[in-house]
Amino acid sequence: MKRKTNLLLAGWIVMTTGWLGIEPGWSQLTKETVSSAMAKNRFHFPTTGISVEDQAVLLAVDDVSLPLKRNLAYFITKPTVRDEPVLTPSRDDRDAPDFLATHFYGTVLHDQGKFRMWYYPCHLGKNPDWPSELQTQAERWKHEVIPGPLCYAESEDGVVWNKPNLGQVIFKGNRDNNAIALPSALTANACVIKDVSDPDPELRYKLVYWSQYDPYDYPTIRLATSPDGLHWTADKEAPLEAFLEHASFYQFNGLYIANGQSHLRGESGRNRGRQGAAFLSTDFHHWQQEPAESFALPYVESRKRDEVHLGVGGASYGNVLIGLFCRWHNDEDFSKISGDFGLVVSNDGLAFREPVKGFNWLSAEDSPATPVQGKDYHTILCQANGILNVGDETRIYHGRWRNIGWGQPDMEIED
Repeated sequence: MKRKTNLLLAGWIVMTTGWLGIEPGWSQLTKETVSSAMAKNRFHFPTTGISVEDQAVLLAVDDVSLPLKRNLAYFITKPTVRDEPVLTPSRDDRDAPDFLATHFYGTVLHDQGKFRMWYYPCHLGKNPDWPSELQTQAERWKHEVIPGPLCYAESEDGVVWNKPNLGQVIFKGNRDNNAIALPSALTANACVIKDVSDPDPELRYKLVYWSQYDPYDYPTIRLATSPDGLHWTADKEAPLEAFLEHASFYQFNGLYIANGQSHLRGESGRNRGRQGAAFLSTDFHHWQQEPAESFALPYVESRKRDEVHLGVGGASYGNVLIGLFCRWHNDEDFSKISGDFGLVVSNDGLAFREPVKGFNWLSAEDSPATPVQGKDYHTILCQANGILNVGDETRIYHGRWRNIGWGQPDMEIED
């Protein structure tokens, strides 16, 4: 399920070399500082060591770029939430790749004058038309709910979406679908960036996606590049020999970063459950095997505790990142788990922090999954590459996971 909300953060400054806009509630930069930065066509932040060209963004919640405050109060406002989903499963076609679900562990970009979405669908029953090299992967998946293949949608306004016929994948006897061809049978978490810094137009779009049994028994990431965001060339090898389920992929300070959850032990080797991890690369194709701890919640001995599900869904603004994480309310009974959104900020792309510790920026009750008559399911909010500025608003596309439990024998298809 996909949702659009508006994000309003009190105290947002955008500085460009030709324009300076200052919202109420901000400490003013001196005229000399602004003039010097504009003359050099570059902004430098001594507290972080980050330099950016042409434009810099200051957030009131960024206490590293703006560490000194006096008589300042800032307010973290709640977003306006759209109740209805903007993308729904293709329930009129049982053989569609997204017949069962349209999950937003994915991406929305405003690109080429339109909104473009890459998303993670689910279907029922194996696709008999996978080429032979993918059949082995598909056969190892034993659950009847099957992830992938990644799909694509477009919209003029970001609310009403269409699913173009890409003709790339033969799926259950039909090539008329919006599935993207990749050399993996089990795919999810479609995180895409448009890399304007790459001089090769054939590599303009970059994709980090989830895959299982390709090549390992555990989930990890695979990579692909594209000139148009539709036709992808996948790297031949997996970049990591590590478990990783990611929420986002972004560029910051010359690095490519995938943010998600991996196996990170705490002090004394304690198992802290789900916590955020960041893997990085300098060239996209070769990645460091060691992750950095990105964001973690305090350790609690009990299994009934709050954890960080799939790391941070981060958006880069050159000198700072803003992000969301799912505060996963863990429970031994999976069907009782819910998840709220917390707000985080970072100045290096790796380590994130909460401006207000423990603050639920958006609760599952604020943005619930579509209810089912006679049922009381919990909602888990899902973050990804979904934060983008369009005109005078910030849109946040996110998923609402209706938690019906896991492996339920009486599972029914519900709208």
